[in-house]
Amino acid sequence: MIGRKYGKLIILSEQGKNKRNEKLWLCKCDCGNITIVKTYNLSKGTVKSCGCIKTGRAKENLTGKKFNKLSVLYYCNSDKWRSSLWFCKCECGNNITVSTSNLKRGIVKSCGCLFNEWKHNKPKGSASPFYNNTIIRNKRKFDLESKYWAVQVKKRDNYTCQKCNNKPSNYLVSHHLYSYIKYKSLRYDINNGITLCQNCHQVFHEKFGFFNNTKKQYEEWINE
Repeated sequence: MIGRKYGKLIILSEQGKNKRNEKLWLCKCDCGNITIVKTYNLSKGTVKSCGCIKTGRAKENLTGKKFNKLSVLYYCNSDKWRSSLWFCKCECGNNITVSTSNLKRGIVKSCGCLFNEWKHNKPKGSASPFYNNTIIRNKRKFDLESKYWAVQVKKRDNYTCQKCNNKPSNYLVSHHLYSYIKYKSLRYDINNGITLCQNCHQVFHEKFGFFNNTKKQYEEWINE
């Protein structure tokens, strides 16, 4: 089948089989994108392009580009929101599928190894920003005032991440613009808080650390 054309797709090579033992083919679309399609979809004509026929325009081709630790190998398909999904190879050797938005906005920077590395090396004990030797070692005191502050920040921001504009169902964080540790007088100031999802919150602290965080850092990061 190599060299045959189905719709806008030309078969380049065989790509093994999927979990259902169906043969897969690496195809190149007329618009330039690379995608993988199984034999049945090609022969029956249910897949005729990389997806550009449905939208009426060619999708942005990220093949060969690198985003942080991820190198884009080829286009996979689109999710239910019609966001393009790309098959990427991480510097550590693992593979992962990531959407265009998460790649370009830096929300996903690796297969997960970057977070594991940060988690392993993050400050612990007295060096941790959550350390408080007057209460419980390595834990912040979440009293009623802290909880009230966190809820008010999220409520003001309509329970929406102010970086990626998503409303994740799993976890939202009330982030202090000015560090919780250094700026004690601003700890419970609603104007010193901003709502972020867990992923964006992690990305921010990976870049700026936990100590001496300021509003200027946030403004620089949010405008990237």
